Amino acid sequence: MASEGFGSKLAELNAPMERMIKKQKTCYQKNTSSIDNILQQIEQAKKNLDTDNMQVEGSDESSLISETLSNLHKQITKSNPSAAVVNEHKEYYSTISKFGKSVEKLFPSDITAAMDPNIKFPRDLLNNLLSEHLLREGKFELANLFSTESGIEVDRDQMAQFEEVHDIMRDIQKNRDLSSITRWSIEKRPQLLSLDTLGETIEPEGGSSGRETKSHLEFKISRLQFVQLVQNNPEQAVQFARENFSAFFRTHLKEIQKLMGCLIFAGRLDHCPYSSYFVDSSSSLWSEIAEDFLDSSCRLMGLSRQSPLFLSLAAGSIALPKQLKVAGLTRLKSLKVQPLELDLGPSFQFHSIFACPVSREQTTSDNPPMRLVCGHVISKMSLQKLVKSGGRLKCPYCPTETSPSKALQIHF
Repeated sequence: MASEGFGSKLAELNAPMERMIKKQKTCYQKNTSSIDNILQQIEQAKKNLDTDNMQVEGSDESSLISETLSNLHKQITKSNPSAAVVNEHKEYYSTISKFGKSVEKLFPSDITAAMDPNIKFPRDLLNNLLSEHLLREGKFELANLFSTESGIEVDRDQMAQFEEVHDIMRDIQKNRDLSSITRWSIEKRPQLLSLDTLGETIEPEGGSSGRETKSHLEFKISRLQFVQLVQNNPEQAVQFARENFSAFFRTHLKEIQKLMGCLIFAGRLDHCPYSSYFVDSSSSLWSEIAEDFLDSSCRLMGLSRQSPLFLSLAAGSIALPKQLKVAGLTRLKSLKVQPLELDLGPSFQFHSIFACPVSREQTTSDNPPMRLVCGHVISKMSLQKLVKSGGRLKCPYCPTETSPSKALQIHF
């Protein structure tokens, strides 16, 4: 019955579709005819202006050119091809608009078809998401006003942290000033080192009292300062490198070697094999520092890099058209989960996932992935189903037999 109703609706679109196709053909033919007519008039004018023709007729050359061009202008002005083309397109687009309205009338986009009415979204959670989003965007006055009207309490510590973040970002992006982010990176060095996978302690050859490695963000700041000095004062750049780069030998030695190699090309940096450091006044280095700072500051606050509200709306905008299409073509609204896999792209993947090759289902905390002694991985539920009466199980992908107790849980 559903397919018959859908087919009857499509049948109602046949007439407006045929009118649209007919109008498109008519519009194309008339416009092509107008253009061909203009081309013929231009070709005729070119023949009239041919040097041999003018010599044969013995006419004055300048008067003949003037008369020919004047006649051509009158002919084109009289036919007014541009107005004819515009009018034809107006009529054609009017037909397209009517067809679109017919489609909307027959197939209304009711987004509630993709919603589960049993899901109740907590208003307090939504208000907190909106408040956090306003703080992330630097709309502090608006966040205070929203807090008053919604009745939620803004986290003042979080607001102060975001105010500091926006002040530093303004210094980086607009003022091209590194002083504020330098102070911030020194103050937050222990926390930044805990975020860096390479944050270690350097043990010098002569003793056990190590020198603390600075964070990756501090290296990027020092790198930009060095690049600016190489462009303006190479001698001072050498002194700067001696005082600052030693703390990064353990973690960034290869890049430091490239930076020091740039000194050889001081005064002719366009010939430097690492000239990318100096392109467009190192704008890419400024952008990299800004992005790294924003990412680090959010992580130190225990927040994601992107606003949860933005991510939710973006993911919903991608998924909604497909969900509406499924809801319109099927009668599966009563199901809690529609049989539709939505690929939102890599930008929406935040953690590793594992799908069991036996059950074809994604593993969860209640059904975690388990590694067999042979190295193959299946879900815990699949493992339990494969256990034989003797308490042994055979790997579904190789001849190995083992005991379920020897399987190890994998943590991604």
